[in-house]
Formats: sequence, C-alpha cells, structure tokens
Amino acid sequence: MWERAPDNSSLNWASAASLCANKVVGGTRGWRLPSVVELVSLIDPSLPAPFVPVNVFTNVQLANYWSTTTRGNSPLDAWGVNFKFGNVIDAMGKTGNSFVWCVRGPMQVSVY
Repeated sequence: MWERAPDNSSLNWASAASLCANKVVGGTRGWRLPSVVELVSLIDPSLPAPFVPVNVFTNVQLANYWSTTTRGNSPLDAWGVNFKFGNVIDAMGKTGNSFVWCVRGPMQVSVY
C-alpha cells in the first residue's frame, strides 16, 4: 500500500527511514522505505513526469526519492528513483537529502 501523497520532506537516508517507521496515516502504522524495485514499479513511462497517475497520487516532487536498498559495493550509498526523469539512481550518498515515499506491507528480503 502506497501513500497517496508522499511526504514533502527532503531528508537524509537515516532520517527518511525513521520518518517512515514512525509514520501514522489514517490510524495505521507499519510504514517503511520501499526497496528500489518497489519504488521504480510506480514509474509508468507512458505518462509525463512525474510518471505516475496524477488522479491517484498527489504531491510527487520532480526529484530523487530514497529507497531502502543500499548499494552493494558502497554501504554509504543507497539506490533511489528520480521522478523528474523516470530513472533509477544507483549512487545516492546517504548523508545527502532526498524525498521520502513510504510504503506499507511485508518486506521481501529478496528485493533489498
């Protein structure tokens, strides 16, 4: 389950993960940062930027969004998705700031 309107905060990776873990939406808890596979699944290349149906999702920034997926050979970097260009970013420094789009549901270790 995705947030209909992602948070408008630009945070570092650790703060983004914490924001999701502590989020309460409509009385529900259990939110988390998505994996890069989950996050890029929102992209519909047939749509204009931000590449998501605007009648379903609102407040999507034309910018980078964090995933929880750490870059394998560089633990100081994480993968993300850019909703201005509709592409995956493979080296976002975790101390920099990016936007946060939380997801709710079971974690699948195989996609992290």
